[in-house]
Amino acid sequence: MLSRNRRGSSVPPAGKRAHRGAPHWCRRALAALLVVALAAWGSTASALTATPTATATPNTTTLSGRVYDASQGVHAGIAGARVEFHIAGWGAGVVATDANGAFQSGTLPLQPDSWVVVEVVAAGFFPASQSYHGVELLGRPALSFGLEPRVENTIRGLVFDAARGRSAGVAGAQVSYLRDQGRETVIADAQGAFTLILALPENDTLAVWVNAEGYAPTLQTYDVLEVRQAGAIEIGLEAAPERMDTQISGIVFDALAGAGAPIADAAVDYVYHNSRGAFPDIPGTVRSGPDGRYSFTVPVGDGDWIELDVGAPGFATLKVYLTDEQLSGAAPADVGLARLGGLIQVEPAALTLECSGDFDVAITNVGPPGETLVILTIQFGFHYSQGVYGFDFTWDLSHVEFPVALASGEQLVFPVSFDGAGKRFPSRLFVTVISGARDSADGAGGGDYFGRIEGCCAGDCDSDGTVSINELIRSVGIALGDEAVHACGAIHQDADLAVSIHELVAAVANALEGCRLPGATPTFPPASATAAGGTTPSFTPTPTPAGVEAVLQGVIEDECSINGPGPTFETADATEDGYRLFCLPSPGHQTEAELVRYADGAAASAAFATASAAGETRAFHDLPAVYWERPFFEDTPPGGGAHRYLVWQLGCWVITVHSADDTHFLVAPQPIALSDAILTDAREPLLNECVAAP
Repeated sequence: MLSRNRRGSSVPPAGKRAHRGAPHWCRRALAALLVVALAAWGSTASALTATPTATATPNTTTLSGRVYDASQGVHAGIAGARVEFHIAGWGAGVVATDANGAFQSGTLPLQPDSWVVVEVVAAGFFPASQSYHGVELLGRPALSFGLEPRVENTIRGLVFDAARGRSAGVAGAQVSYLRDQGRETVIADAQGAFTLILALPENDTLAVWVNAEGYAPTLQTYDVLEVRQAGAIEIGLEAAPERMDTQISGIVFDALAGAGAPIADAAVDYVYHNSRGAFPDIPGTVRSGPDGRYSFTVPVGDGDWIELDVGAPGFATLKVYLTDEQLSGAAPADVGLARLGGLIQVEPAALTLECSGDFDVAITNVGPPGETLVILTIQFGFHYSQGVYGFDFTWDLSHVEFPVALASGEQLVFPVSFDGAGKRFPSRLFVTVISGARDSADGAGGGDYFGRIEGCCAGDCDSDGTVSINELIRSVGIALGDEAVHACGAIHQDADLAVSIHELVAAVANALEGCRLPGATPTFPPASATAAGGTTPSFTPTPTPAGVEAVLQGVIEDECSINGPGPTFETADATEDGYRLFCLPSPGHQTEAELVRYADGAAASAAFATASAAGETRAFHDLPAVYWERPFFEDTPPGGGAHRYLVWQLGCWVITVHSADDTHFLVAPQPIALSDAILTDAREPLLNECVAAP
């Protein structure tokens, strides 16, 4: 019988450090070191980059091969197996195997840069599929597919209260699991017992999701072979903390006039969320009375949260998340609304800084004379995407007292700083202004600021403002593969976790001449580009087929709702070079997937090799894939919150899926499950884009 507890882990970005002056160096010693470094690096780089470039000369070819019973060996051919050839940009062809399991396709239009998926199906066997780059198939003598005999095993299961033991079964628990034909769901009986049909190949993974009211949902994964041998699984659920009926109350008022100006008949829409997903959401609506007061009662437990959407005629709707004190009833949940008026402009709307720099953010009311812009607050949030994990922006609002009223033409200005020197990751800061601007449904406008670590003092591993001989030796060691890639974050000027000749040259120059830290290079777009209503993006995404984006939107919507108490938010968007999926099922839990399209398979393979350096090889549908986990914080105890990563390659795509749970509860969609869904639903359209890409 198998029981499983999952653990995870992550490393936070390094903290800030100060700069100091650089001493003089022995130029001859450094020059000699550089010669040795470049000579060693040159031989390594030559070996790595001497890859011939395939031409795009059209070819037609036939493919032949054999399908056999993997349990009996290559001589046990399978007759009548269906072999499908899917070629991106062309279509599909189908053939059947003969009495000996052999097959031969018709003429196929193959090019070296084609992407081909071969799927094999036979009665009584689990299906198999394999992806190929066209250059792999041209001139290939034969293909070979070993199919595993289809076996269905009845597996007994038990869901129980982990604190009370196996005798305390959880009745009515919903158990969902994966089998070869999709997801199945069964319900545990009065004793918590259930039965599932295990129909997966031996080298696959069984994923089991369990939900039961009053318990934190969980996802467990098992090796199919282990489950088949054990014949049973057991899953212990953690009970959610007890809840108490709590009255939430407060006053809705005009924020600029103060609490003495109540707003009658304001609509207060609320949604209660259980922090562990152990109880369903509780939505409702109440209205404020003549004195602006409203109230409602909901059951509240430790860590639970409530969101309010409060609106009234003539005021901007405001979303509010209640604090712990307000949830306990110890403090009123008063809400101040901003009157509609004014137009908001944020300058700069977008800005990129190299290494370090300071700049001012100016918020202007560009509305017509006589209209006042009421600013309730300014919110700051760090945005995370693949490789962008920094927290190195700071700001100062100590001189501002909210709410702020700006007449037409007036400004609110505050300083922002970025310090990326010696940091491992770049940072991205979103600034959101919550106001009564009348050209936005929620009065929001903002800016998007990106801090790069390129241009910092290359080679200054300890961020002391100088580059030492030992730091140069360490950097050379990283370039040659003798040191870990994170042994000196400052040598990675382009954040690609690889050391180039240019980076080594820059490090030696900094050792000889001292560190030179450039500042910000702001660009102010025209006023029309920053007029209120939302954050102005810092790039224009390359148009991509709406169909793929719609498929991915469906994937993230389905996966985001599995474990969490929401979903609170999920989206799939086109980016400059692919797609980004994001899911926020609950505070402290989120998952994102970055799908990056490269020029061809060779470029994708090189990018995959770099991106996957931190992981261990993981079996994932016969595709290149690595997986790793790190604690959510450096001091997170074993079994606590974790960051989990799966990086895999599909043709010209490198796909990185990152989940983050700040507790041991697996609320965020996990990387393997989300990757499975992406591959199942979007494989063919993604490969089609490989062919269509310039």
